[in-house]
Amino acid sequence: MSTDKRLGLIYGSAAGPARPLTREEALAGQRGRLMAGIAATVAEKGYAETTIADIVKHAGTSRRRFYEHFEDKQQCYLAAYKRAVEYLLSQMAAAIPPTNDWRELCQATVHQYLAILGVEPEFARAFLVEVTRDGEAALDERDEVHQQFAGFIQAIHALARSQDARVTSIPDTVFVAIVAAINDIVVSYVRKGRVGDLLELEETVVLLVSGLFFGAGLASSNVSATSAAKRAS
Repeated sequence: MSTDKRLGLIYGSAAGPARPLTREEALAGQRGRLMAGIAATVAEKGYAETTIADIVKHAGTSRRRFYEHFEDKQQCYLAAYKRAVEYLLSQMAAAIPPTNDWRELCQATVHQYLAILGVEPEFARAFLVEVTRDGEAALDERDEVHQQFAGFIQAIHALARSQDARVTSIPDTVFVAIVAAINDIVVSYVRKGRVGDLLELEETVVLLVSGLFFGAGLASSNVSATSAAKRAS
């Protein structure tokens, strides 16, 4: 599938129905094309080098139309980022098979995440790598996304605890930390142009998650004991 077709699915900017569009449909289509435009140009040129002229050229519209939808480049980028993440999460949820086994669910979730990124190279570069170049607002949005992905792992963890007494309680912040660690590994592949190789990371990521479930309790006990000893000294 071509870049434009893939982005059209994410942003709803593909060809519309064979009839005159309503004003609402036309505006939604324009907005979608602009978000697809910034995703494509940021992936190609980087956030800093992308201009509004690039975005409207790719979208096949005008600056005037751009400013009817967005105040500036950053607002357009953040809107595109949010929409792309919603798409990614919905695709992950839809593709995960129904299972009551937490290990199967963990493997399937990780596989779907890496597989979807592997066929969405524009998303991977524009929003995993370039998000760090768009200032505090983009980093805040990335933190929110990490919280959402942490929720996936928390759900698997809750299922695991119900099935295996060895699985320990884990502080909420640790789930976010493991998401950040996974993100760093994935980003290193994307930066090196290895989006198509992301599935190589599947076993590593599964090991990180499942190892966390079984090792966190012991680690927490050791940290608590060390802290208590320091306070007593």
